[in-house]
Amino acid sequence: MVQNAEKQLPGLATLALDSGKLQRITNPPEGSEGDSTPVVSPSGSSIAFVRHTQNEGADIYLCDPTGGGLRRLTFDDRGVRGMAWTRDGQDLLYSGHRVDGWLLWRVPAYGGSPRDLVISGQQAYYPAIGRNRLAYTDSPTVSAIWRASLGAGDAVVERPLLRSTGREVNPVWSPDGARIANENDQSGSDEIYVSDADGRNRVQITHLQGPRIGRIRWSPDGKTLIFDASSDHGQEVFTVAAAPGNKPSRVLLNASSASFSHDGKWIYFQSRGQIWKATATGGNPQAIPIAERRGASQPVESADGKYLYFRSRRGIWRVPVAGGDEEEAFVPEHDVFGSTNMQPTKKGIYYTELERSARAMAVSFYDLAIRCPPMASTSSTRG
Repeated sequence: MVQNAEKQLPGLATLALDSGKLQRITNPPEGSEGDSTPVVSPSGSSIAFVRHTQNEGADIYLCDPTGGGLRRLTFDDRGVRGMAWTRDGQDLLYSGHRVDGWLLWRVPAYGGSPRDLVISGQQAYYPAIGRNRLAYTDSPTVSAIWRASLGAGDAVVERPLLRSTGREVNPVWSPDGARIANENDQSGSDEIYVSDADGRNRVQITHLQGPRIGRIRWSPDGKTLIFDASSDHGQEVFTVAAAPGNKPSRVLLNASSASFSHDGKWIYFQSRGQIWKATATGGNPQAIPIAERRGASQPVESADGKYLYFRSRRGIWRVPVAGGDEEEAFVPEHDVFGSTNMQPTKKGIYYTELERSARAMAVSFYDLAIRCPPMASTSSTRG
């Protein structure tokens, strides 16, 4: 069971069926995105669960029914979509996006390297094990980026804009609204693509062939993209010209979730659970702390350039770009669980949140004038 307490990261809890007593058993550390997806071993002595990190990363952990004996089982920091114990309780099967799509993997409960089940194909999710049977979801659906025209009230018109057999995620408009950059993995690795606003004339920008891409942002002049990528070297921030044929340049080490200031002079980024800024040419020695609240992430400047908004646990916070006190701007109605995107405008802030009752991500709007988040603008389970 997942318990979502106020001001706490989502964790696991047990419920005593005789007394109804609810007991939280895991407390995710700062910098994680919480725990989910518990599965109890056949003997009842172990619980496997998923501990989420930023940018849709995750790993599998084990604990006993009291939360003790915590042990990390996988070390991939890649998405997990479902898992199941083998009948003898010796191994775990799980769906993971490690290489070449979503494959089923088998890993010993005592630890070791995962082995892939090649027969499952490259779009296998949510495994279940019965007597001499393995069942799983085979989803050959096409992934898409959708576009919604916002009208008055509930008049929202949605249509698919970018489709492929790969995973289409993290879209971001160029400052002039003429182009869209996003991440796609149809080649077998995360790469950045740019297209016109209508989805046409799409070109591949990066050829990283391995590192996992996080958040993407445009420079104010629309000529450059800034993004973070995770590899064996850790999290790093790169810039690349928004046109094919250019190699990315590394500008920051041990950093992620980077974005430009409106004047193009600064890069805001996340490192060690805090928000920093550095000159646009990068270089960690020049980094200046700007928000020291633990767990701070995903910084982005307000439309007027006066504030820097960022996420910290359940809330959205802000701090003056010139320095000053941090304050909580608002708390979303639902969970800012996983990768939460924010886009400040002159009137308010659009952001994504997880609406658990609908099991879907919702795009919501916070009105700065009335300081109240209305109902979600749109929600979808499309991938």
